[in-house]
Amino acid sequence: MILFVAPFMAAFILIIAAIIFGAAFVFIRKPSERPNRFGSETATRSPVNAVGLGLKRIFDFRGRANRTDFWIFVLFVIVTTGLMLMIPIGRVIMTFVLSASGNATLPSSFASSTVAWLLTVIAISGVVLLILALASFSMAVRRLHDINRSGWWILLLFVFGYFILLYWFLQPSQKEVTELF
Repeated sequence: MILFVAPFMAAFILIIAAIIFGAAFVFIRKPSERPNRFGSETATRSPVNAVGLGLKRIFDFRGRANRTDFWIFVLFVIVTTGLMLMIPIGRVIMTFVLSASGNATLPSSFASSTVAWLLTVIAISGVVLLILALASFSMAVRRLHDINRSGWWILLLFVFGYFILLYWFLQPSQKEVTELF
């Protein structure tokens, strides 16, 4: 039965993918050669300054963010999120390993202190991740401005426009067009 259905499912998936990428072609066309309407180009900063400015401009959706600064900030967010997730997971694994091994005897207060510690870390991690999400959202809007696109295109995230946005985020900055007469 599976061997009979599999080719039809594969064809269905290919048709859906073709429709999605065909519709996406409208969005990934080359931007116009008009001057960038969102301000002048920003200079590339050092990694520390790029992250600091990304966090400082958490509620600033105006201006531009060049490609290098954007991807440095994305790397920072990925590493920080990974660390925020690894700390409580490591503590839980350590607790299970120590309690499962017959060599170590755990006091009864260790389990309750682990739960209290875990809840505290989850609360702090939640606040940090919310700050990083807001900063990433504003950085993504500024990156769209850098390629002369409206920040409202970020709403494609809610309709599976990840690949379109990724394509745009990988584009070089749009330079100002200056005409000499």
